[in-house]
Amino acid sequence: MATKPKPPKEEKTMTDAQGRVVPVSYVNAFDRDRDRVARRILARFNKAQNYLARVKAETLKDIAAFRGNDKTGNFQFQSFDGLIRVRLDARTVVEYDHRFQEAQTLIFEYLDELIKANGETDISVLIRAAFQPSAGGLLSRAKVVSLLRLNIKHEKWTRAMTLLRESPIVKSGKTYLYCEVRDTPGGDFENILLDLAAIGPAADEPPPDAEPPAGDVTK
Repeated sequence: MATKPKPPKEEKTMTDAQGRVVPVSYVNAFDRDRDRVARRILARFNKAQNYLARVKAETLKDIAAFRGNDKTGNFQFQSFDGLIRVRLDARTVVEYDHRFQEAQTLIFEYLDELIKANGETDISVLIRAAFQPSAGGLLSRAKVVSLLRLNIKHEKWTRAMTLLRESPIVKSGKTYLYCEVRDTPGGDFENILLDLAAIGPAADEPPPDAEPPAGDVTK
């Protein structure tokens, strides 16, 4: 009985940066090694990213359960021995809609009237300082909001303050988590870093610029 011929073995291929499918036999050893190392590093980073995502989710869940009904703002607590501190830093982004510009226009109209009537006063200097941008071109929200505390009885000022109160739009910002430790209750806390750039290699791994062990050949 005749033996059936085996189907030809399908040759492995790789896809290059231009999207072309290239038989592996035509790819030189250096490029194959480089591709393999890149994929191994990618798999390692994806695994670490997924793990850190779980760490963050579980930590936030623990904090939410611990803090009870107080679900907003910053929060921190320590272990019983005072050697571990967990901090949650919730930063919100506050933006202003068109009413902020309308309020600013009314404020400066009032300021012009005030200076024409009384010249430069402490109040006019305070108002002007609230709208003085920083070196980066940004206004200080705290200084602008402080104007709400001024007891000024003027129609334009009153309208401006109403617009100022209604103009903020609070958007969700970023949440930062910190776990800090110290050796003694009176010592300084040290943050446990999860930043790759700030973490040194493990004790059993040489730093990136270390000489390879004897016998290794770098291609």
